[in-house]
Amino acid sequence: MMSIIRFAVRSLLGACSGFIVWLITYFNMDFTFLFSSLTALGASIFIYFIVKWIQLARIYRKYGLTRKEYQFILKNLKQASGKLRRLQRSIINLRSISAFRQFYETQKLSRKIVKTVKIQPQLFFTNEEFFYKHLDSAVEIAEKYSLLSSQAPVNPDVRHTLQEAKKSISIVNSKLEADLMKLMSHEIQKLNVEIDYIKLHNQWDQDKNGIKK
Repeated sequence: MMSIIRFAVRSLLGACSGFIVWLITYFNMDFTFLFSSLTALGASIFIYFIVKWIQLARIYRKYGLTRKEYQFILKNLKQASGKLRRLQRSIINLRSISAFRQFYETQKLSRKIVKTVKIQPQLFFTNEEFFYKHLDSAVEIAEKYSLLSSQAPVNPDVRHTLQEAKKSISIVNSKLEADLMKLMSHEIQKLNVEIDYIKLHNQWDQDKNGIKK
């Protein structure tokens, strides 16, 4: 959402700047219509990228990241989004209600983690194992379970394999819950700091009022 807003802001500023340049060059500087239009287009593009550079610089400072780190995180988030789509496609084809519930929980936990990191990209480095290992395991198990349950003939070996897959996804879900708690612990810590700050200032105010009385 924020990326869309940032794009809209720099596009609007670029368009407005280009229009102003066109008015100045065409009416005040006696440029031809074509040359004024080309100058305005160049100004629009220039302002667009200047604003984009400023926006990115603010993001880097806000999250304490370098440009290289931020681009690296965006790349991993894009890959994770693709894996989530694969996970969703596998879940849609499941016929077993119990399996659907398990894999749906997998999808829900994974989405929460990805969404949290999108909002606070600096948290990526506290949870790299999710992006490099746990999400891959979830997608692989889901795809193979979906394929096997829909196409393979029902026999004891297949049933045993499906049961083992459900046990495996339960283990993966436990790891995903732990991954999510890592992210939430950061937010809980920040909230506790804010609560302590408010309590401290409230105590100071009460002490001041007590002294005045």
